[in-house]
Amino acid sequence: MVQPRRRSRDGPRGPGLADAAADRAGDRAGDGVPPLRALVGRHPPRQPQVRQRPPLAGLRAAPRRLRLPPLVNPSLASAAMFAYRSPESLRHHHVSAKSDVYCLGILLLELLTGKFPSQYLHNAKGGTDLVLWATTVAAEDREEELLDPAIVTAAMKAAVPDMKRLLRVGIDCIEPEPDRRPDMKEAVARIEEVAAAAVEALKAARVAPAKDGLQPASAPASHAAYVRDGLGSGRPAGREHRRAVGSPERR
Repeated sequence: MVQPRRRSRDGPRGPGLADAAADRAGDRAGDGVPPLRALVGRHPPRQPQVRQRPPLAGLRAAPRRLRLPPLVNPSLASAAMFAYRSPESLRHHHVSAKSDVYCLGILLLELLTGKFPSQYLHNAKGGTDLVLWATTVAAEDREEELLDPAIVTAAMKAAVPDMKRLLRVGIDCIEPEPDRRPDMKEAVARIEEVAAAAVEALKAARVAPAKDGLQPASAPASHAAYVRDGLGSGRPAGREHRRAVGSPERR
């Protein structure tokens, strides 16, 4: 049987060098298939062992590699976070969404009082049983004693009632029984309501007329205002002085 002539790179005259080399390579590849199949059947392929390192492990090792100190001391991290655990998680190892609400309440009390919550740390130094202290004082309607003096300044005096309301939100969030705590959505809504009321109270205090003829304390002047108006120099200067005396004549 006469086989048809194939076109090659050399033209229609017959098989060229490239076609002959391709045929020889194909024959050799075909000769090697049966031994390869026998080898594969004798030794089945193994699944590759992929080792995955958790991302957190890499992050923990990063300070060591870079010789940087960790942000939190590992020996104190567990003890510090232990103070935020809810009572039900300690007694029954049960964690729910209300446990997060409890943590939010502890955080609010910590921010407003400036005290470290060490209600479960018996060997803590300088800590305060924040839950017992806050609930006891709030039951006697003395919430203002809980506020950190660093935030109860003259400029923030108008927001003290709203700070007390925020304390109440935090105390409601640390109820011992989870069913008596508000859910997270309600707690956040109450916090936003108190924050909006505090902003309005501060705005009203700035524009309200002073009582007894006393002017409210103004905000400290900036450095540009001191330079412009000559404040604190003991001599008249600035724009007002230049307007009063007139600009000097050019000679």
